[in-house]
Amino acid sequence: MQTLGTFYNNKIFEIPPQQRPYSWETIHVKALLDDLRIAMDRNEEHYCGPAFLDRTRNHNGIIHDVLVTPMNVNLTRHDVLDGQQRITTVMLIAAALVKDEEIVVGITNGNIQAATVQGQLKDLYAYAMGPEQANGDDPEPDTSRLEYNDLEMNLAMKHLLFEDPPNLLPNQITKSSTVKLINNFNYVKNNINIIFETNGDLNTKINVCRKFLQAMKMEMIMMEQHSFNKYTVFESINNRGLGLSEFDKIKNLTLHIADQHQKRCADAGLPATLTKLQVQTHWHQTLTHLYSYQLEKDETRCITDLWKVIYNQGTGKESDAFTKFKNKFQSLVDKDSNNKMNQLLIYLNHWASYTESYCKIYTKKPGHELSLANMTPGTKTNLDRILNKIKLGDEFKLPLTSAFLRYNNTDFEKFSECMEKALFRMHGIKVPGQSLSRGRAPFTSLAQNIFSLHQGLNDSISEICRYVTELAPFGGANGLVEHFISGNEAYGKWRGFSLYYFLHRVDNLLSPGNVGWVDDDEERDNQKEHILPNSHVQYWSNTWPIEDTADRWKNRLGNLTLTENNQSNVHLYTYDITNKCRTNPNYTYDAGRHIERRVVNIATMFSTSERWEKLEILLHELHYSRNLVKLWSLPCDCDLEDFTLTDDSKQNLESYFTEMTESFEDKFKTNFTELHASEDYESVEYDNFKKEQIIELKAILDIDGLVNYSPREIVGIENDEIIIPCVMPDEEE
Repeated sequence: MQTLGTFYNNKIFEIPPQQRPYSWETIHVKALLDDLRIAMDRNEEHYCGPAFLDRTRNHNGIIHDVLVTPMNVNLTRHDVLDGQQRITTVMLIAAALVKDEEIVVGITNGNIQAATVQGQLKDLYAYAMGPEQANGDDPEPDTSRLEYNDLEMNLAMKHLLFEDPPNLLPNQITKSSTVKLINNFNYVKNNINIIFETNGDLNTKINVCRKFLQAMKMEMIMMEQHSFNKYTVFESINNRGLGLSEFDKIKNLTLHIADQHQKRCADAGLPATLTKLQVQTHWHQTLTHLYSYQLEKDETRCITDLWKVIYNQGTGKESDAFTKFKNKFQSLVDKDSNNKMNQLLIYLNHWASYTESYCKIYTKKPGHELSLANMTPGTKTNLDRILNKIKLGDEFKLPLTSAFLRYNNTDFEKFSECMEKALFRMHGIKVPGQSLSRGRAPFTSLAQNIFSLHQGLNDSISEICRYVTELAPFGGANGLVEHFISGNEAYGKWRGFSLYYFLHRVDNLLSPGNVGWVDDDEERDNQKEHILPNSHVQYWSNTWPIEDTADRWKNRLGNLTLTENNQSNVHLYTYDITNKCRTNPNYTYDAGRHIERRVVNIATMFSTSERWEKLEILLHELHYSRNLVKLWSLPCDCDLEDFTLTDDSKQNLESYFTEMTESFEDKFKTNFTELHASEDYESVEYDNFKKEQIIELKAILDIDGLVNYSPREIVGIENDEIIIPCVMPDEEE
């Protein structure tokens, strides 16, 4: 182990292009400073860990010559293979201490100790390129010991270390790594006195500087001086808990395979199929995408997803990604295999392209989220619904990313629309007894078929439709329509924001653009309104005399609507249906959103006075189910087949209608008397009159038509050419 002065002495550190960007957050910097403070309190040293270095080489593999400065200082260049975060952060801390106000004022006042520690700190991050000139000219500017293969990072370091340039323009800071660099420097500068409680005491600050220089120890491991393989040493480090990502380990083993393969090919006089340069290039491009789109935390997810897509199999936990990779490809270290090498090349060659597609879909970076030039307006709408409104985008990451990678803009728009429909039906609406996991494996297979170019758009839509109509069909005893009219808990276990999303989409279908989406969770809940209220108040007791019955019906899907906002919902309160529909002085359904106006239409469908009883709630549920078909049907023949309600549902519908007509007996008699000038209610004429009235009411309610569903009619499809046959691709093909 070496002190920082010894470790940094006579070295220039280069961050090679295959290294990941600077990623430490202020929390990591704080942890390092806290360790230093504890070391001071206990009068101990602090071990910062090993740094793995290799002498910098040119493209021919020859070590760079020693740099001799005009001041006759010999400097050797080293590639940082592991330790970039610590090496960089130590320089930032040193620079912040050099510029510390107490140190600077102390030097101005002639304090020799302050000047000494300032010079020692500066040596950690800079070396002098020339002495002061005899003619009085300024000396050559000091130069940073750390060089990035990134112009923006080098510019930021020059600004922080040497105030050259004095300021950075906003358009010069475009990368998250640069932002983190600047934030960490400012954190040290602004918090050093708080952490070490210097309270303006120069002596205490000098002691902090000395402790930093003397007690912080780093271990330098020069790779070329050891016989062990540098590509596998990192796995050993990780096993001791020093932390490499799964992607790091996959990259290192791939480099090791390439290294051994190149040696065997060179001995045989053959060109290499896989080279270290290929591995480094693909790895660096992959990380560049992740950091550019601020999704660096998703690197293991991306590399794991790609594995699933290529091999149509899971890796188990993301933490098992390297183990799976190692088990499959470890043998290539010692022996070439054309089959395995080709499989490895397919995986390697898609690291960057697959990750870029993933990033473009899922980035939340301001100015980049769903704003790419190669996304159509329809695609942006579909992805916004999947990712931000249903908020269950994780379910279909694999097929979405694969399709974005493989399909053109127009086809991807159609594909993403089908995925939104599948996601809502299979995972948003939770039908009792439905296993969510059943829908995941088939979509991994779908992603694999798309990725491997085995099927085009129509085949993919056909495949989606087969899965959806198996797991979340419209018709049948376990279908979504039956679920909609099943009664209690019809929506209680829907996932994510699916219930609000459903009501919102129906409202926008009835009145496009009427009221926008609300992002606030509480406000979304406030907009959802129970028509028959939760509390069993007196003026609802007339039509719902049995409280237990009201309790069962108040939580049915047909008893829900959306209001404009929380205030409008407050105005509706628990008033009776007439007040809610028409006469409330503050807010009414009749003047509200279109989804509320539909409540008015149903409540007055067969009477001049408003009713909200069992039949009305059921009719509302059937209205919702028709909108479900209209909004979420897939353009496939099996999804658009006609179906009818089950016998139980038909009987319920008929019984509720009978219950309603029985309550109209007095009205029937009054109408009969007015028409026939007779009160002979036992006559055949009255029976016929009553039957005619009931037939007329049935026609108004379309009772007979409601039991038979024609999805094509609901969707408005007349041309069969847009219907895709649901035929699964031949498995042998």
